[in-house]
Amino acid sequence: MSSLRRTTFLEFQKHSVPVHMLAEYWYCAAQIPNRRLQGDIETPTLLEGREIHESDARNILVKLGRLRRVKAKTVFDMMLLSYGNIILALQRKAILANAEGRTLFVTILPELGILGKPDRVDCSDGVTPIIIETKTRDELPRRIWPDHELQVATYVLGLERLSFHPTHGVLEYAIRSDPSKRRRHTILLKDQLREKILSTAKTVVNLLLEKEEPIPTKNPRKCVKCRFGESCRWKPIADMDLEKITGLQD
Repeated sequence: MSSLRRTTFLEFQKHSVPVHMLAEYWYCAAQIPNRRLQGDIETPTLLEGREIHESDARNILVKLGRLRRVKAKTVFDMMLLSYGNIILALQRKAILANAEGRTLFVTILPELGILGKPDRVDCSDGVTPIIIETKTRDELPRRIWPDHELQVATYVLGLERLSFHPTHGVLEYAIRSDPSKRRRHTILLKDQLREKILSTAKTVVNLLLEKEEPIPTKNPRKCVKCRFGESCRWKPIADMDLEKITGLQD
């Protein structure tokens, strides 16, 4: 029997690596081991499992009937539930949106131990589901942030894992003080980005398993609002501190 059917979703969730953690790696790799030290995540669980095929997913559609919350006990159940809800949304040409306490679909990459909950998936064309992820900022970025790009790309890969064929994903920036002001970017899942997802996932797992050390950020400004603060042993030394150390050495 497939390990996807044997492993409970709650157990996988407990030991999974959140998609946003892959993005965090590109913002500051030290956040990964800091999370482990703080007990935010346990040893990742990687599962062997076959692909989800349309014929398998159809079995759950009869039980669903309409979009509603159904208790999914195993990883396989949750993947089928996500597939089924997206199929129904395509039939209705609707947009699925996850919310607090209301999860309609998730991204699961069991062989990488990855789990995530995208903002929404646009099924309004009735043919292809498209991931849309929104980030709020004080001002609209002039370019796509690499960590956000990787996060959206991973969600797109999650749709492929469910046997869909998304052409792209959408990263949407919105101004926090005026959400009506937005800028959209198209994320194409090219080979280079696919490889980046796989290598990042492998590195993050190794950091959590203490097989690697993180490369500290070179930008001390990122540490100002970081919740790990002074407890981070990978925190870079600010230029001002370097001057003090140099003065003492002189």
